[in-house]
Amino acid sequence: MILSSGVDVRKLVRRVRSWSDYAWYLAVREWPLLVVALGVLLGAVVVLPVAVGSCWR
Repeated sequence: MILSSGVDVRKLVRRVRSWSDYAWYLAVREWPLLVVALGVLLGAVVVLPVAVGSCWR
């Protein structure tokens, strides 16, 4: 099936599906790294405002 813009829907669905499969593969394989990155991000969100706030007093 081809849309009016000339895009083949089957190709588009296949491309989205392959990207989704690859993203899940990475997430399942690298979940410990994702957890560590999330912890670092949350730590920065908590610590940085406190550090900046104490400088302004």
